[in-house]
Amino acid sequence: MKTLVIGSVHLDIIGNYDLSVKSHIDKEGSLKYSVGGAAYNIAANLSYKKQNVSLFTYLKKDSLSTEVIKSSLIDTGMDTKYILEDSDLNESGYISHSISGNLTSAVSSMAIQEKAFDEQVKESLDTAIRSYDLIVVETNLTVEQIEVILDFSDKYGKPVFICSVSDSKCKRILNIRQSQKSDSFRFVSLNENELSTIFGTEDQLDSNTICNKFKSETVLVTHGKKGYTVFSRNKSEEFCGEPVPVTTIKSELGAGDALFAAVVNHYLINRKFNWQNCKHTINEYVGRVLKSEGATPEGLNIKFQKVQSKEKIQSLLALSSSLLAAIFTAIGFFISINVNLYAILFLTIPFLSGISGAFIRHLLGKGNNISKDIITNISLGGVAGLLVSFTFFLSHWSTLGNSISTMISKSEVVPENMRPILGFLLLSAFVAGLAVEVAFEKTAKKNYNETFKEQ
Repeated sequence: MKTLVIGSVHLDIIGNYDLSVKSHIDKEGSLKYSVGGAAYNIAANLSYKKQNVSLFTYLKKDSLSTEVIKSSLIDTGMDTKYILEDSDLNESGYISHSISGNLTSAVSSMAIQEKAFDEQVKESLDTAIRSYDLIVVETNLTVEQIEVILDFSDKYGKPVFICSVSDSKCKRILNIRQSQKSDSFRFVSLNENELSTIFGTEDQLDSNTICNKFKSETVLVTHGKKGYTVFSRNKSEEFCGEPVPVTTIKSELGAGDALFAAVVNHYLINRKFNWQNCKHTINEYVGRVLKSEGATPEGLNIKFQKVQSKEKIQSLLALSSSLLAAIFTAIGFFISINVNLYAILFLTIPFLSGISGAFIRHLLGKGNNISKDIITNISLGGVAGLLVSFTFFLSHWSTLGNSISTMISKSEVVPENMRPILGFLLLSAFVAGLAVEVAFEKTAKKNYNETFKEQ
């Protein structure tokens, strides 16, 4: 069973300060950075439990935050083929202020919310939705975007789950036009504050009223530390869930998204809701996040150190290949050598120099981040260096061929006028390695943008 999660992913900056500095403009406190967004949190929780999940979103092209987000997605083992980029979008981010851990205000910017679902995007969504069993959306998406997703989900008979993300965006669910089915959604999740935003102080809220309002078969309302309530058109699915039994809570951030992911996991396995059984899955998912300092389970936060370690290793390898190529060139240029050693250097120097060129272009270009294709890229950089050496040899066959044949027959040392050739090979092979990596980067970007058309 495969899940497609469509929505927001962004960089979270959480500022926490003490009540004593509340009146200060410059509030001294602590900052925490992580990757977040309701769609990301849900997908990350599912990925953590080895569910087959993909995240569909848009990010700003050539942005530092985008590179950090993509690194985090790769670390989670999540499928990233639907992470698309557009240079016209704003940065994706969420900046919040909290007093002693309690949220007071936040500013959010969601790149995918700005992305118009034009014909090209619709074609991508059509292909993606057709390939998955369950579609998850959240209210960082606009009403128009959700309606497009619902149309394709109706077309292929895919159930849609929707998660509300805030009291300012929960009403988007109400503004969605009715789909072809009697209900737009199979499942809706929101918290009691968001429910109050919609119904006000109305006391008597039954399942039919709530389900009709949200155009959903089932609606789950969370009550924070008091548990949750399930409303359903199917009376057998109505349920009151108890609070998650956790003694030590590091942070409540992301608990709602974890609960939603637990429900998705349960439905994927059973294709229906049995809330008595689902309760155990909810306790597991939510409990794991409550014990974490972030909005996802421990181990899914950004691993800057891991990324930096990869870059350091790659830098050392690039430096080593460059240094060896330079040393071998110096040996061939300044020391008298015979034809056998010259032939070895004639092949080794351009091979190492080609590898070095590909490595350095990869590290400086930042085009592929920490690419999984780096071994292929640098290997072909070495092959490009060898091709330079063979091309040079063949183009000078009449001179080099006869000279080398004579030297082999007489076992003579290589004449001084042939030694500068090694320096030429060093530089030209390096350029060839650079060119190979540039070509790989352009091809990768082209394939990335045409992923859906090729499927």
